[in-house]
Formats: sequence, C-alpha cells, structure tokens
Amino acid sequence: MVYAKRFLLPLALCLCSSCCRREKFFGYADGRTVAVCAQEMGRLGAIFANKMERVRAGAALFSMESGGCGADVLSPCDGVVGNIFFVEGETVPPSVPVVELGATNLVCLRFFVGRRAVKKLHLGQIVYASADGCAPVAAKINFIGDGQDAVTAGPRPNWRVHAVGAVPVDDNGPMVAGKPIAVSLDGRR
Repeated sequence: MVYAKRFLLPLALCLCSSCCRREKFFGYADGRTVAVCAQEMGRLGAIFANKMERVRAGAALFSMESGGCGADVLSPCDGVVGNIFFVEGETVPPSVPVVELGATNLVCLRFFVGRRAVKKLHLGQIVYASADGCAPVAAKINFIGDGQDAVTAGPRPNWRVHAVGAVPVDDNGPMVAGKPIAVSLDGRR
C-alpha cells in the first residue's frame, strides 16, 4: 500500500495531466486484507489454496493437525489469496497468520483528477476501472475531494488535485488491494 501511495501517485499525476482530454485517470485499488490464523498450536497439514487464487467464503484454505486430530481452516470471506506464510509440515503457533486474503468484497478505488476534469464528475456517477489490462469494472463515485491534495511531483510544483473514491457496483473482478488502476468515463480500456 505504501508503494502505491509513494510511487504510483506521482506517476499517476504526471500521466493524468496529459490524459484528461481523453477522460482517463489513474490511481490504485485500496482495500482490507484479512489474516487467517490457526486457533491453537499445531502442525500445518495441506495448503488447499494457491497464491493469487480467488476463493469464496467457507472454502477450505489449509488444514491443521493438533493433538492427533485434524481440522480444515475455512476462508472467512470472499477474497484473493495473498501471502502464505508457512509451508506444509511446519509448526504454527496460535494466532499467527498462516494465509493473508485480500477481501474482494471490501475493495474501493482511489484515483486522482485535476481541477478542470473534476467538473465532469459527480457523486453517484458510474465510471469504469481496469487493472492489468483486464475488462473494465463498473464503479460508483462515492467521494470527491476538495482539491487540497498538493503533490510536489507533477507537471507543476504544488499541483492541486482532487482525490476521488469509488466502489465497484457488482463483482470486483480483478480488483485486488494495491493494484494500479486506470479509470475512464466511458468503459473503454
């Protein structure tokens, strides 16, 4: 997340100034990650999910063996598997994350718009965001900043931009927290 804010923001702002005529803006997908932990100390059995695999709530993520019996640990929410911190056969202490999930039902989009282009946006407007060249996902604008976000790395010193927030309307598709996104008003990539 720090990477997205520190390095992608200045890049997005530089690109935004030249792309506003085409009504394309840049930002990142923001969201919450969920750490899935073992409840008690035990040996990690099988890991059922792979990194970057999409899982549904209730799907088995991994199995734990403790005291001669085993149990599957289930996903608490829909999400995309991020980091897997242990390998099969390792001893896992209680309350230590084994798998990290990017919760797909909790993703919001943040992008940045110059002063002239923000006049084309309004709360409740549908925009289209795409990540990594995937098909655009419809999102509804739920926040437009007041333009007091100053950025030193851009076309001009102390360039003022509006931070805009949106939430996906239906399924998040490929939207995972931390990914850079491109936002358009018309659904074109």
